Amino acid sequence: MKARLFILFAATALTGTSLSAQDTGLCPATTTAQRVSQDACQKAVDLFKYVAPQLGTAISGGNATLGQGGSLGGLGHFSIGIRVNVVQGSLPQIQNTSVAANGAQNSPPFETKSQFIPMPTADLAIGIFKGLPLAITNVGGIDLLVSAAYLPEFDGSGVSVRVPDG
Repeated sequence: MKARLFILFAATALTGTSLSAQDTGLCPATTTAQRVSQDACQKAVDLFKYVAPQLGTAISGGNATLGQGGSLGGLGHFSIGIRVNVVQGSLPQIQNTSVAANGAQNSPPFETKSQFIPMPTADLAIGIFKGLPLAITNVGGIDLLVSAAYLPEFDGSGVSVRVPDG
């Protein structure tokens, strides 16, 4: 048991990759025009990489059929759920951010504000196929899943976020 655990840790350590914060690969600066906007591009990439996992967790929020460990069990079975996914995250405060016009700069970290990020969601699951019996469970069950989330509009601090076509 200890040997397997050691091999697992060794394999994880040897196959790891380096973290790529402040990587300018997404914002090349081969021309003067690109160099002028490189710092703004890099700050946008850094902000996206910081906020995206928090918003992704709030949007996805878990199993569409709450309380189910498998499929619903075939035709005639359904589940309707309304929930609010909430993540306690931190959002960067970008009001006092300055952008350099001479390439990407090593800037101090953004100040952040800790707050809850809510995402109201409604889910519907309809059983289609129960699956094939195997031991004490069924394998290969099929459900139809429908999910809808409310994405509020945001307009503040010079930043506007709107979902296209409502």
